[in-house]
Amino acid sequence: MKSKVSVAGQVTSAIPVRGGIAAARGNHIVKVTGGKVREVATTKATPFQLKADADGGVTFIDRVPQRAKARAGAQEAATVSRVPELDLEKASGNAQPTALARGSLTGLDLTATPSGEVYITGEAASTTSRASGVVPNPGGLAKGALVSSHGQAAVTSRWADGKDSRIRPEEALTQRTVRTTLKTIDTGKTAVLDAAPGDLLGGAKSARGKRDFPGAHCPERGGRRTGQRARR
Repeated sequence: MKSKVSVAGQVTSAIPVRGGIAAARGNHIVKVTGGKVREVATTKATPFQLKADADGGVTFIDRVPQRAKARAGAQEAATVSRVPELDLEKASGNAQPTALARGSLTGLDLTATPSGEVYITGEAASTTSRASGVVPNPGGLAKGALVSSHGQAAVTSRWADGKDSRIRPEEALTQRTVRTTLKTIDTGKTAVLDAAPGDLLGGAKSARGKRDFPGAHCPERGGRRTGQRARR
């Protein structure tokens, strides 16, 4: 975007698309063009995690409203839905998003490659065959995984001790090992890499290489220093 665009009200999850900006406003997918907001489709709740795909459409997560008689503690559900490019271009407000997959609200996510390949991560069951072509749902990818630039592998990074970032204040400076898991999407094979803290790259030993060579600043006869060329 070459300039800032201001609109009345509040929009969220705004992303650039062909011919403008796609965003969420209330329970709608909207398109913003030159400061004008037009409704594209109505959703079940406020959509989030909007991702523009290579085919010009927008994929997003939509919370499924709970039934009035839902038992206490029941997990909330969500769908991965999509509106195609044609509906974004029309922005008539009458588009019907296509539900591609369904799962627990906290158990699924979306990620995308720079070229616009959108993938479903976490646990979600595909609800239509359309998901396989436009938005792959390969399964077995951890929620929050990032997909490589060419969509060949999924990468996740976690603390190797299994804990998250919520630690006690006295542990703030404690060194922890990071575990990175690389999973090939086609074959399902994985490789695990641990980045252990300690005296490795950037540690005390490597820092020694940055110190001055012994005698580099010791004066020689005639007032010259080692490493300096004498003036003629």
